[in-house]
Amino acid sequence: MAHPSCAWRPPTTKSGRATRVDQLIEQAAAKSTNIPTPQNPSQAVAYLEQLAHVILADGQITRQEKKLLKRFSDHVGLASVDVKLAINRERKRSYQAAKKELRTGPTLVS
Repeated sequence: MAHPSCAWRPPTTKSGRATRVDQLIEQAAAKSTNIPTPQNPSQAVAYLEQLAHVILADGQITRQEKKLLKRFSDHVGLASVDVKLAINRERKRSYQAAKKELRTGPTLVS
């Protein structure tokens, strides 16, 4: 579940999400990413969880994506365990959402 204090939400279309994630990864690899600096540790964790949400949109995480999460966590003063926890929380959230969808059927947006 996304952290309540974080107002940013990822794009809703798979193609838009993949394009933006690819751009962020390329920028991070080039070390030219301008990531907003959180105001407090709670907000830093919220940003990390949102990054994990976007990165795991396809259900997988590459070595390069893990490096991006680690670089962000180092930048904002979070520990490596925070990255692992954010990834695990997002995987669990995604699994629970898929399970619910299987039980109730897909939610149609009109």
